[in-house]
This record gives sequence, structure tokens and C-alpha cells, in this order.
Amino acid sequence: MQYDFDRQNNRIGTHAIKWEFSDERKSPVHLKPTDLCKEEGGVLPMWIADMDFPCPQPVVEAVVTRAEHGIYGYTDTPDSYYASVAHWMKRRHGWEIDPEWICTTPGVVPA
Repeated sequence: MQYDFDRQNNRIGTHAIKWEFSDERKSPVHLKPTDLCKEEGGVLPMWIADMDFPCPQPVVEAVVTRAEHGIYGYTDTPDSYYASVAHWMKRRHGWEIDPEWICTTPGVVPA
């Protein structure tokens, strides 16, 4: 898959923490990528996993397919997930891990 690294995606109005910070009054402060470093005390949002590139189309399609089911509730992580992670670690890094060692987290920050 190719990415257009020059394309700017406007995320204002999407509640993206990366681009819509809140000030003391809890009102949104909309940031423009081109103005971030120019202002005194400007912010350069360099987040860990919040990229400004669109998701790959197969990921979008998988999310849409799951959403079309119409039921949203609490889910559990199947054993196949842990087995897949263990397999990937061995194949990619040569690390043999016990699937019971794996702990899931909803994101990098709470980890």
C-alpha cells in the first residue's frame, strides 16, 4: 500500500486529542499543523500511535463489516489472539513466549 505523505488530513471537529487540546476553561483549542511551532509556546504533537495517515482500506473494511453486525457490547479477547501474537513474536523476533504472558491494554498511554 502506498501513502501520500504530503497529503494533509484535517482532523478538526473529530475530537482528536492530538489536534484539539482543551484550555483551562475546557473549551477546544483548535491547532493548525502549520502554526504549531511558529507561536511562542507552540505545540508539536508527536504522538505514539496517532498518525495523520488514513487507515489501510482492508482495516476500514474490517471495521465496517464488524459494525454492520449492529450489536455493540463488551467483548472478550479470544485465545486465537494470544496464539497469533505468540506466533508473530517467534516468527518476527525469534522469541518464544507463553501466550499467558500477554496482557492486553486499550492503548499505549494506559499501558
